[in-house]
Amino acid sequence: MYQNTFKDFLRQATIDYVLGNRKADVFQELQQRFEVSEPGDADRWAKVRASAIETSSEIVIVDNEDKINGWTFLSPVEANARRGKAYEEKVVLLTNKALYVCTFHYRLEKVIQFKRIGLSEITLIEKGEYILSTLHPSCTSPNDNYGFLIHYRAAGESSRVNSGSLQNATLAEDEVHDKTEMRFIAFKAFRSNLAGEATKFYGGGSADLKGSDITSKNVVDSVVDEIIKVLYDIGNNQSELVERPIVSLAEATKNTGIMTRVGFKVKQALWL
Repeated sequence: MYQNTFKDFLRQATIDYVLGNRKADVFQELQQRFEVSEPGDADRWAKVRASAIETSSEIVIVDNEDKINGWTFLSPVEANARRGKAYEEKVVLLTNKALYVCTFHYRLEKVIQFKRIGLSEITLIEKGEYILSTLHPSCTSPNDNYGFLIHYRAAGESSRVNSGSLQNATLAEDEVHDKTEMRFIAFKAFRSNLAGEATKFYGGGSADLKGSDITSKNVVDSVVDEIIKVLYDIGNNQSELVERPIVSLAEATKNTGIMTRVGFKVKQALWL
């Protein structure tokens, strides 16, 4: 079954290339798709992420708040960073009073830590292309590499950690911060051409986005529109929405080293 599926995709890619409908990068896209996926991965991950959203909602949302929606996005591990040394998947929950950002342990099915950002303290939302790699054509497409930033006053943030007394002690010190300090958190939508990514938003988001042809930009636009609507509903009319690159192609190219590119080319050659 898996072999037949690969042959079908390869046959169509060859036809598109011969007819001039696509360039040679169609074979690179085919390689990437089958390099990272197995049959059933998309549906499996969609269910896992939907479960993570529901589990996180039950744990972190307080009784006097109503959940409006929930999603999962990539986010730098480092605070106040657009680019980071590492990224992790975050469960993002929207209620009528706050935005919750949760670090979820999928194997243990538990929330490791989360922060709550009061909606009244959100001052700015940026959305735009969010390109972290230039190694593959699909990594540089703005429509499939999109994200957003949430800027907010530190006074509206509170955090909780669900493990280790040392972490909790550090957390207590962190909550005594400058109330006027401005912070932000970055979110990148997953590319729609990777396993489990296009369907992962089945756990949340607008119903009209459900399908295999949605892009990262579609997802981000829908999520940001929903957040903005709730901000207006609670009377936060001072927050701004700006559309500009989170990480542009030029910046991503500058930050992709020569050795990284060479390593990727070698990997491609060995795979082919």
